[in-house]
Amino acid sequence: LYYFWDGGRFLFSSEIKAILEHAVSRILNREAFHYYVRALYVPEPLTMFHGIYKFPAGSTATLRGTTLAIKKYWDAPGEEKYTGGVEDAAKKLRTVVDSAVERQLISDRPLGVYLSGGIDSSIVLDSVSRCRNTIDTFSVGFDLPETEEREKFNQDFHLARRTAKHYGARHHEVLLSADDALAILEKSVWHLDEPIANPTTLPMFYLAEFAKKKADVVLGGDGGDEVFGGYKRYQLSRVASYYQKIMPITFRHFLSYNERFRKLNVPAGVERYALFMFQKDDILRRAVQNEFLRFDINDFFRKQFFSVLDARPFEERFMEADLQSWLRDESFMMTDKMSMASAVEVRVPLVDLEVVRFAETLPLQFKVSPFNTKIIL
Repeated sequence: LYYFWDGGRFLFSSEIKAILEHAVSRILNREAFHYYVRALYVPEPLTMFHGIYKFPAGSTATLRGTTLAIKKYWDAPGEEKYTGGVEDAAKKLRTVVDSAVERQLISDRPLGVYLSGGIDSSIVLDSVSRCRNTIDTFSVGFDLPETEEREKFNQDFHLARRTAKHYGARHHEVLLSADDALAILEKSVWHLDEPIANPTTLPMFYLAEFAKKKADVVLGGDGGDEVFGGYKRYQLSRVASYYQKIMPITFRHFLSYNERFRKLNVPAGVERYALFMFQKDDILRRAVQNEFLRFDINDFFRKQFFSVLDARPFEERFMEADLQSWLRDESFMMTDKMSMASAVEVRVPLVDLEVVRFAETLPLQFKVSPFNTKIIL
């Protein structure tokens, strides 16, 4: 939800382009642009347009006279940690995910599953198979001229086909070619409203257009990485945390002459988050003038997510920041806009409220270690 408020006009819409129909000045928000080139998406509450904002998640607003008061009504509650073993927790998680999938299968319109071939969407299909005798699944692959490239970039596509066959799903496939990508580029940009630098934007747009022929609602596996520790960056951060804990400071100082070891010395907090999540100066200055790089994205994220570092392992806070910023403003934003361009509703059971609540009770070692990711899934 976007809004514009100048003390006289209050405009709101699910798309920026609708607000721009009302003689709102199209001025670039330079702070948002800087954060975009750093993070490759625009974090809430900013947009690329000066004076237009994303309405903050979990909030309400009251407009009275000339005062717009925004108040947060919900935040992720702190949960007591699960004290059982990982096998018992995994059984409980299966039950919680099955319940979430069953709730999200309620629809009076045709329904399907986006199947990427990865573990998250496969888990969703596994749960669906216990509720439905059959289901339509949809996958997108790449029509590439070179056989070697075609095999390399379509490994998950082929895995999705085998997974669908295993569960007896009615599987539907579509291939995106370079010509197709060129043909849909402007359409996808128009539906995005503001840029998101993720190349999967085009296949997501193409897949939704294809899936619409069979389904109006689809379930996807989005959110599994952020909730259950699926990214390599969490694993590497765990390595850094252990390294700093067990290695004497003098030895760490000596090893810091090596760039790899120097990265292991980055302290827990926004500096380490920036190491993994933000583009570096030497890259940006090749393309962007200094006047666009004068805002401090580290300070923005510090205030949002890292102002108080509590006793929790840093990786839990890392995942929390991803869940509340990266997932919401980059991944979900892209998925929602590219699917709704074809009037397809995407539902995401792995970030169902009950699933997230249970995930918060799980100790970090059930999710990510220096040797593995997404352990409990």
